[in-house]
Amino acid sequence: MSAAVRKQEHARHCVDLKDPPALWKALHPLRSGKRFRPAFVPSFLFAVSFAAGGYLETGRGGAFAEETFSQSPDAGLQVATAARAAAALQLLTPNGRDTALCQLLNWGEYANRRDWDGCKVNLVVSAPQRDGRDIYVVFKAEEFSQNYAGPGKAKGHFVLVSSDGTLLPVFQNANVLDESGTLFEYAGDGRLALALVYDREGMQQTLHIVPVERKPRSLLGVTVGPPGRMVPTGEIRRSGESTCSGDVCRGVSEERIQVSVYPWTWRFGGSSRSPRIELGPPEALAKGRPRAVYKWSPGVGGYVGPSGSPELGFLRLAPDDDCSTSVPCRRPPNE
Repeated sequence: MSAAVRKQEHARHCVDLKDPPALWKALHPLRSGKRFRPAFVPSFLFAVSFAAGGYLETGRGGAFAEETFSQSPDAGLQVATAARAAAALQLLTPNGRDTALCQLLNWGEYANRRDWDGCKVNLVVSAPQRDGRDIYVVFKAEEFSQNYAGPGKAKGHFVLVSSDGTLLPVFQNANVLDESGTLFEYAGDGRLALALVYDREGMQQTLHIVPVERKPRSLLGVTVGPPGRMVPTGEIRRSGESTCSGDVCRGVSEERIQVSVYPWTWRFGGSSRSPRIELGPPEALAKGRPRAVYKWSPGVGGYVGPSGSPELGFLRLAPDDDCSTSVPCRRPPNE
């Protein structure tokens, strides 16, 4: 199709979002209580996506949605929903994704009404869903994580954005993927999960395999071996300077840097499209002798593997147990 023909097709089927009266006229079926014609909906959404760049640059999309909502709540809701979906699509364009993320955050349409800061995008990964409505894992470019989350790496602070433009909750608010975690395909069908590793009180390391879905849940939660310990790195961080004002003097403060060291770790094994989760001491894993192995089972719809025990050095958590310090961890039944 030539450029001229494409331009004619766009003029015939699409609404110019930079012309509010035209959009208001196009929304007349909804304002009058009638349903959109099925053939009109894709064209309307395409028009929203086509004009999203200009709207996101000027910020006019949100303002017009508010004006429309004040005149007709139903029509305003339709405009706001379409604008959010268009902004979500813009996340997939290198030149528009920073502006799109900033606009989504400014609109503040959170599934759990939490606030976020910053709009610089490092990487966007599309997570396929069975209903066809992808979720975008948006990794933000931030100074605190630049030492391990280099350009284009799926690491650091992330935000989950639905294809309809709403921001989704994150499992246990664990919204940072550090060096010990990763994003991977877990079931062999394109679906993605986050491997999140974080410390519990008492230096207990916990691994959760969390699918990228609209409702946060854990497919596998397990304490990864015995508690760790803090080890000095030898680095000393100094701040401040020796200054005196009258009888009050302030000196240089020193902080001796320590890191967490654990006797156990985890890794992937087997197929890259549906990898096993292997646990054990690093030296045992290096020799191919993990202490515990969990495999994805399509029939079960989850991971199968040992329950473990404190005596064995690891413990699998029950699916509905966050293993908080105020509630004893419950052991799942043997599989």
